[in-house]
Amino acid sequence: MKTFNFGAVFLRPIRSLGMCLCVLFVNLLAPTSPAAEPVSPVGTTWDCIMSGPREGIAYLEFFDDFTFVAYEFLVPKASAGNTSGVGGSRNYGGSPRDNGGGGSTNVSAHQIFGGNVQTGPWNYDNKGRVIGFFTEIANTCTTNTPVAIATNDVCVGENTFTLTNLVGEIVCYTNGRVCTPTLTNAVVFTARVVEGRRLTFVLTTPSGKVTYRGVPAIELPDVSGNWYATKKQGGHSYTEFFTLENQFLPEIPNLYNVVGAGPGYSYSGIATISSQKKVAFWTHNDGQTEVIRALFGSFNARKVSLKAHGWDQPAGPLGDRVQFDAALKLFP
Repeated sequence: MKTFNFGAVFLRPIRSLGMCLCVLFVNLLAPTSPAAEPVSPVGTTWDCIMSGPREGIAYLEFFDDFTFVAYEFLVPKASAGNTSGVGGSRNYGGSPRDNGGGGSTNVSAHQIFGGNVQTGPWNYDNKGRVIGFFTEIANTCTTNTPVAIATNDVCVGENTFTLTNLVGEIVCYTNGRVCTPTLTNAVVFTARVVEGRRLTFVLTTPSGKVTYRGVPAIELPDVSGNWYATKKQGGHSYTEFFTLENQFLPEIPNLYNVVGAGPGYSYSGIATISSQKKVAFWTHNDGQTEVIRALFGSFNARKVSLKAHGWDQPAGPLGDRVQFDAALKLFP
């Protein structure tokens, strides 16, 4: 006669439970999976193109002491939700003034346009990403007007200095250009690095997320020389002439001094060309009330020409959109 083994039936689930507990206990003792090994951004100058609520070019450098510097050319996009613009920057930017929001739905979000130099700390998180922060600072600047045309290249009076204008005259100024901080934007970022190949740098700003896509910076063919341009603004077209002069800085390749003029105005500033076939300008109108020009667009190396867009105005609501097409002069 066949008997039924109650003990075997009862012990089978107990043995199964014991095996599960044993496996669970072993898993608890096992080490957790190690985080991804971080890739250092140090040792490369990163040539970055911006996208998001602002466009432009930035050069980023990271250092072993966990600090970084970013040299930026900023061209914001105007939108119905945020039309506030503050021109300029510290160190090499223009001179903005706070317009109190300019109708923006987020009064704390001021779009800085022009040139800016940022510094701050960075480090790694537990996922191996680069993290950090910085504070955008815009300045209000004042520039004294010319006091006289110098005779025999000599300026008379205390605290004077000279500048040469476009027709070769020595112009006397007093006190110079004075800038004071006007506003700040708090910015945090994360970044991922593919060693020697790619940097993806994502900023969280009061105006939204901005992505910098970077590649190692390389020196491009020199395009110093005399250029001509057509500026279109407010339904009118203006012819301009300007010169580019390469600064040959090892930390920021492809950086140029800009000096130019159009009908009734002249300007000076800085331009850069990215290996990602982009160009950006920051200029300041000479002798005018803090007019900042910030441009970003495409660069054609074969034709040595560019097509850019942006703003040409004092600080305030972004309204004077400009189109700027230029080419290197082929003839003397």
